[in-house]
Amino acid sequence: QEIFAARILSEDEDIIGAEIKHQQIGFVQIGLSTRKIHEDWYNAIWYGVIPIGLGVIFGGICITFLITKYIVSPLRDLTRVTQNIAKGDLNHTVNIHSNDEIGQLSMHFNKMAEALKTSYAELKREITNRMLTSEQLRKLSQAVEQSPAAVVITDTKGNIEYINKKFTTITGYTSAEAIGKNPRILKSDKKTPEEYKELWETIISGKEWAGEFLNKKKNGQAFWEYAFISPIRNHDGEITHFLA
Repeated sequence: QEIFAARILSEDEDIIGAEIKHQQIGFVQIGLSTRKIHEDWYNAIWYGVIPIGLGVIFGGICITFLITKYIVSPLRDLTRVTQNIAKGDLNHTVNIHSNDEIGQLSMHFNKMAEALKTSYAELKREITNRMLTSEQLRKLSQAVEQSPAAVVITDTKGNIEYINKKFTTITGYTSAEAIGKNPRILKSDKKTPEEYKELWETIISGKEWAGEFLNKKKNGQAFWEYAFISPIRNHDGEITHFLA
């Protein structure tokens, strides 16, 4: 700052007087060292901000690692196993044994996959058995349909449910004409009521009956037939149909 003298007091004040009013006599500099401030900032940054920043970074890395290990990786394993199961591969399980929610989910998921595997195996066996049964039924159906003898299946009241081609060839009645009817359509009144009663009592009791009939065809022509009639039972042993 510039310093101006307004007045100089001396022993000879009258001689000097006001001649030296406002005369510049020198400079005064007032300085402030900032080294302490710089040191404080440096210490604050080095011992405060940097450790906190490093702590935040390290903490973030640790949190990311923990999330990846305990959440992301298990979920990734679950996704992988789910995709394999969706492709039909049921031999994979989730290897997570923690006690948290994800561990519980993995345990129940493995139980579900095991139950699904068991159900799939049972279904596969059932399909195989059904295919074998279906093949057997197909062969049996072909054998009955192509049999050289006439075949008739009735319910327990005697209503016709099935006839084969040979029946149509012999009697002249087609399936549409015979199904739902009673075998009495072939009756020629050459057999006594007592003989028919004996026939029904035999087959209703679960026994087989064999004998001859003098029946008539659709066109009225008479013909002799030798018949075998036997009951058909279900799994409980109950008579459900008759086979002639």
